[in-house]
Amino acid sequence: MEIIDSFAENWFSVALFVGLLWAVFRVMRLEARVEQLSSQQTKLADFKAFLDSELNAIKADVSSLSEDCFKSPRPVRL
Repeated sequence: MEIIDSFAENWFSVALFVGLLWAVFRVMRLEARVEQLSSQQTKLADFKAFLDSELNAIKADVSSLSEDCFKSPRPVRL
């Protein structure tokens, strides 16, 4: 009977240890994933800022071109 009790206690300890190792492994994987997502979010924010600046530059170019078009009359060919 003592052998069965000892085996049960050891098995339970091993199961707890394996569960703890699994939990630590999962937490490490989740931390790595969060870090990866954070890095991607930073890259996306930088890219969005770049696109916004490019869009503003294009809008300014279009605005100046449209002003130039209406300032000087163009000859009309009939």
